[in-house]
Amino acid sequence: MIAYLGNAYLGIACPVSAQQQFVKQQQTRQIVPWTVVNGSPIDGGHCIVAVGYNAQGVCVTWGEIVVVTWHSSSNTAIEAWAILTREIVEHGADTFASTQPKLHADLDALR
Repeated sequence: MIAYLGNAYLGIACPVSAQQQFVKQQQTRQIVPWTVVNGSPIDGGHCIVAVGYNAQGVCVTWGEIVVVTWHSSSNTAIEAWAILTREIVEHGADTFASTQPKLHADLDALR
């Protein structure tokens, strides 16, 4: 989704460890990836906006760039939402010039 649409909303079950890792990042001003910490309790649900990705994981914003490792995102993700911008709706193409009918066909194929 991110490659085609530029971002995605990810609904996660947010573990306490992710919040601790975020605080550590704020304190050190260094990227502290969200990693899986076995036994860390879930504090609740949270929506994060994925704005990019790299080999390490999904890059999200929570007021700043945070890297959620692939292992962590696959363990905490509950849902993902595609954001269709006005440009996609009005011009009928995403960043890779796919058409809306193709997008709908691809989504239907997932069912």
